[in-house]
Amino acid sequence: MAIATIPGWIGSSAVAETGERWMSAARRAVRLSPSGWMSEMAGRSKEILVTLNGSNNGFSSTWLVEHIEGLVNGNITGHVIKIVITSGTTLINDPSNLEEEVIYIPDTWGACTNIIIENHGRILGRGGNGGGQWRGGEPGYHAIQNDLGTKLIIRNHGIIAGGGGGGSSAHREISGGREYGGGGGAPLGLGGRAPYANGNNASIDNPGSGAEYAGKGGGWGQNGANDSYSGGKAGMAVRNKAPTWEVRGTIYGAVP
Repeated sequence: MAIATIPGWIGSSAVAETGERWMSAARRAVRLSPSGWMSEMAGRSKEILVTLNGSNNGFSSTWLVEHIEGLVNGNITGHVIKIVITSGTTLINDPSNLEEEVIYIPDTWGACTNIIIENHGRILGRGGNGGGQWRGGEPGYHAIQNDLGTKLIIRNHGIIAGGGGGGSSAHREISGGREYGGGGGAPLGLGGRAPYANGNNASIDNPGSGAEYAGKGGGWGQNGANDSYSGGKAGMAVRNKAPTWEVRGTIYGAVP
């Protein structure tokens, strides 16, 4: 819980929140200078740290939201939540629920002090699937959905990327007509299935090629290639509202 607001017992509340009995140390713990009025600590809290390590190609943003709300006992008011993605970690959308972004910051957290994403790894929206028979490529998926606005602070020391769009399928009037599947967008988009030849799946780092004439999938933050139909649009690195960028780092895909 945050330090009590005015009127309230700020001194004892500050000790309970920070574990520090000296007010100068308690002020530092809630990111204030050592000297100042005790009232300045009202409503502030220490950072609550959430560390994500170990790569996960099926990461659930719903799990993350529920985990954080559990840590604050359902009351986000006054809290600072720091989400750290460690070096070497890659997070990609859960393929069983592609309506989810990799990380979702909801507007219901508006009473928080700040949410901080400190990324030392890779946050990658999943690539779109390549176009199947008579179809264009599917769109790539988004990395971060920010409904909170500038209260979200991003320190990106790694990579944030929207998923590449899937490549278009191709139709050719050969021997009565042939259909070729488009390539999957990076990361991990599936190649399109078509009667004559299937497109190739993407890896995490590289898009899949289309079969014969069909479109190649898009790389991180890139649209899939057109052919007989349209390639899929790339996902966004950050979607909806602009965050506060303290470190922008490497971005593939659109941001607000």
